[in-house]
Amino acid sequence: MVLAPEIDTPTMIEHAAERVARVPRSGPGVEPVLVAVLYLPGPARSVADGERALSPTAAGAVLAGGDPRRQARAVDSSHGYFAVDGRGFTPNRMAASQWSADQVVGPALCGLLARALDNEHATDGFVPVRLTVDLFKPARMHELSVSTTRVRNGKRIRLADAVVTQDGEPAARASVVFLQPSEQPPGEIWTRDRQPVPPSLEVAPPSDLPTAPLWHSDDSAHWSRVPSEHENGSRKRSWQHPVNVVDGERPSPFVVAAMAAEQTSMVTNWSSAGVGFINTDLTLALVRMPEGADIGLEADNHLSRDGIAAGTATLFDRHGAFGSAMITAVSNAARQITASHLDGVIASASGARR
Repeated sequence: MVLAPEIDTPTMIEHAAERVARVPRSGPGVEPVLVAVLYLPGPARSVADGERALSPTAAGAVLAGGDPRRQARAVDSSHGYFAVDGRGFTPNRMAASQWSADQVVGPALCGLLARALDNEHATDGFVPVRLTVDLFKPARMHELSVSTTRVRNGKRIRLADAVVTQDGEPAARASVVFLQPSEQPPGEIWTRDRQPVPPSLEVAPPSDLPTAPLWHSDDSAHWSRVPSEHENGSRKRSWQHPVNVVDGERPSPFVVAAMAAEQTSMVTNWSSAGVGFINTDLTLALVRMPEGADIGLEADNHLSRDGIAAGTATLFDRHGAFGSAMITAVSNAARQITASHLDGVIASASGARR
């Protein structure tokens, strides 16, 4: 999530999946253009004059024939948020936020930071175990760069920082702790009894391509891509396959986990009346890397008072749980987002299909 000073309240960007949909721009003689579509628990907003951003569920419905309850088709695996431009990165159209056609989405920045740290510091047997990301300034839709710094290089621990810079100013930062794996110590250790359960292979068959997210809640017996079916006060879950960070490059397991974990705010702050908290950070802890690109999130806890919230979630794949994520958030009750509103956006998107 990027806190943008030019809008009245902080934007809430919950990454679920990317899609590209052909939608019209207003004005005579203007041809349809390809615009980014990102699942966002917020109102339908213009990303440019007359240009409408759609949810991946809605965009998938358009591509699949107009029924938002059908499984969305996956985008080409070569598509990514950024094109590599010399030593920098140029955002592709799919990296544009719903809130502004000139603003890069938070998950893209998280992926870019994780990618740089993974590429430059996950060497000599060190593995990333903790990532903290701060998105404190809007990154615009033109070239940016990423730099990293080795902070500590020990025998068993390594620390590194990364900064996204644009026009000479920092726009986002991250830090990672790397550790050397070793043998487990003896003895039994408590862990929670019930582990997260992924959707069945029939509902969510494995895919090499990004797909629209699935949702589940304790009060609903099935996984679905229809948000209103899960607008209740029970525990929430998601299942997703994030988009690539750069064109033609499949993200590493660490980068995939970093992008997927940003959805922690959605599964922990989604109430019976919608989403009323906006996260301002993300911390991800991993005991192993995910196997495959399909990742689940299950809410563990939500605590809130006086408009401040903290949420934790467990990350899992088809082999079990592998990490935890935590976010802090601030109330945005004046702009509470309901799932029924999202259903309306999906219906509108279906009507916009040509």
